[in-house]
Amino acid sequence: KTALSSSTPEGERSEEISYSGSALASSTTYYWRIKFWDDSDTEGSWSTSSTFSLLGSSAESLLIYDEAMASGWNNWSYGGTFTEDSTEQVSSGTYSIKAIYTGSYGALYPRNGNLTTAVYDNVEFDMYIDSGSSLSLVFGAYDDGNATNLGYVAMEDYLPGNVFTLDEWNTVIIPLADINADNLTNEDIGFYFESANAATVFFDNIQLTTTGTTSTNTAPVAPTSLQTEGQTNPSDITDILPEFSAVYNDENGGDIANDYRIQMDNDSSFTSPIWDSGKSPMLSTVAGYRTKEISYSGSNLATSTTYYWRIKFWDSEDVEGLWSTETAIFSVADYEIPENNLPADLRLNNISNDPAQKILFNLVNSLTASGSIPSVDAIRDTASLATFLGNT
Repeated sequence: KTALSSSTPEGERSEEISYSGSALASSTTYYWRIKFWDDSDTEGSWSTSSTFSLLGSSAESLLIYDEAMASGWNNWSYGGTFTEDSTEQVSSGTYSIKAIYTGSYGALYPRNGNLTTAVYDNVEFDMYIDSGSSLSLVFGAYDDGNATNLGYVAMEDYLPGNVFTLDEWNTVIIPLADINADNLTNEDIGFYFESANAATVFFDNIQLTTTGTTSTNTAPVAPTSLQTEGQTNPSDITDILPEFSAVYNDENGGDIANDYRIQMDNDSSFTSPIWDSGKSPMLSTVAGYRTKEISYSGSNLATSTTYYWRIKFWDSEDVEGLWSTETAIFSVADYEIPENNLPADLRLNNISNDPAQKILFNLVNSLTASGSIPSVDAIRDTASLATFLGNT
């Protein structure tokens, strides 16, 4: 029984939980299951079994950094200031690593305590060097387990013309064999991006790749599990500004969605949408996870009408995905104002038919009943509801 670092509401995906056992073998199928305890410390049932296997000889890439350090990698950098979530210069996505070297051989130093490189050929990364930096940059590998420097090379030797282009992104691909870091098995290894002089350098998309199969980004596939107000195809919802969510899907495991687009129509063909959000920013969502709820921001919705909606996402490299294909519908309930707690001058037959105004009256009535605000009698003599709301 192990504590989670943050609580998880029912129906939501838990935080990622890291494996902490002994080294796992490649090309082996592993089975796992999970159970939870609720906030009353009541033990739940085991899940059904799920399986996974580690990359074997067909591995294409192993991520070290993209938006953040990948699982299994730690930042042991030294000799400068190293920020993992810089937005100043970004090759793709939202963040990059900003390395401010102060001289005296500082280094960005991602380290993995259980690294196998036998199935990879290269280390690949993007780097951006500010003009004015004094360049003396090397890349190498260090065996921390055996306190041995495996080898290093000058980064510029792996660029066209053996020279960096300042103030723009350069892609560097270095064979692992050139730094004697190929064919490692379960070793404690750090890769160092070292500068002998003061410099400001940005790094992004750091990964191990195989020759001819460097990481290729693909477009997000169709979102699934579309929900309105936390339900699948609900009818008679009471929120006139409904909220939507869906599971973001992408064949690039670990990819992140940063933008969405929703269309809504009273026809499943979406030929004349009554609302189109356009490409809009959203809270970052990792592939395979449900988005945070996205609020409707169109015109007033009609009651007793079936609305259809669909959604698509853009990934961290700004690649546009496919529209969702599953049917997602909802309808809005007739607006009804409870009469029992409202004075005569605030009852339904004395207010307009504007849905937004009706919802305001519903809100006042429900809060009054719960004791969250003064009773209706206490505000009966106020000039208007607006005056009352302004005083609260």
